[in-house]
Amino acid sequence: MASSRVRFEQRAAAVRSRPKRIIAWGVALLVLMGLVGWVFWMSPVFTVDEVRVEGGPSDGATSVLSAAGITLGTPLARVDTAGASSRVRDGVPWVKEVEVSRRWPRDVLITVIPRSPVLGVRGSDGTFTLIDHAGVSFETASALPAGVVLVTPSTSAPAPEGLRAVLGVLDALPPDQRAAVTNVTIASASSVSFSLGEVQVVWGGPTDVDKKLRVLAILLPTHPSVIDVSTPDTPVTR
Repeated sequence: MASSRVRFEQRAAAVRSRPKRIIAWGVALLVLMGLVGWVFWMSPVFTVDEVRVEGGPSDGATSVLSAAGITLGTPLARVDTAGASSRVRDGVPWVKEVEVSRRWPRDVLITVIPRSPVLGVRGSDGTFTLIDHAGVSFETASALPAGVVLVTPSTSAPAPEGLRAVLGVLDALPPDQRAAVTNVTIASASSVSFSLGEVQVVWGGPTDVDKKLRVLAILLPTHPSVIDVSTPDTPVTR
């Protein structure tokens, strides 16, 4: 009987102490979580030592770093990667896409994809405004890069519709013909012309692209000097 009573008292004591153990474990867990949070958010253990830029031109890292606005010594967990990405995207015109990521324990990596120029608009000062496939003007260059199509506007700022027409043509043409496009002229939003090899093409505006291409493909083998497909239902050659 004495033995049974002892076991009963031991079990009762264990039951009574269980809530205390649970509370103790809970307090210990909270303390541990607080310590971990402090280490990551406040302590100098995981702070930004370096911000690196990958992608883009070799001389473009400075502008990216400046726009990102990430301060060395900031706790890595507190770096606003989304905000830094937004600042780079809005503040650096030549950046097409950007991703800012933490590299534990002490680095931040900014990965950028630059815009690729498709058109170069000649300015009155002899420089060229570079425009990408989406029609975004993003850089001024002193010389036209290789493979970029020269655009001569009738005004200092070509009509956006005219640029869209040119980009639509380049996107739709077969690669061999696209490479032969030169001397693009934008007189207005609905008056675009260009040279396709030895043939002068009067394209018109940004509408009826597929129909214009079909008419152009039919008329090119006739070797005219000029093909006017601005009104594709009634094309003109000479």
